[in-house]
Amino acid sequence: AVYFSETAVTTKLLAIILFLLLTAPVAAHMIGRAAHFTGNKRWKHTLFDDLEGKYNDVTHELSSEATEEKDKNV
Repeated sequence: AVYFSETAVTTKLLAIILFLLLTAPVAAHMIGRAAHFTGNKRWKHTLFDDLEGKYNDVTHELSSEATEEKDKNV
């Protein structure tokens, strides 16, 4: 963008960078969740699994800690 020194090229470059910055975390989260749900093996040095016991295979729903606390109080 600096080489061309045109505002159109610079604007497109900034839009692409912004798009990547906004979508990369969402994409990484989706890939990680899909890998977890399909049963891919985790890294051997993984210390704990935050989703263990919170995913219902039949309904494909996740339960949160807030939901679990609410269910205990009922």
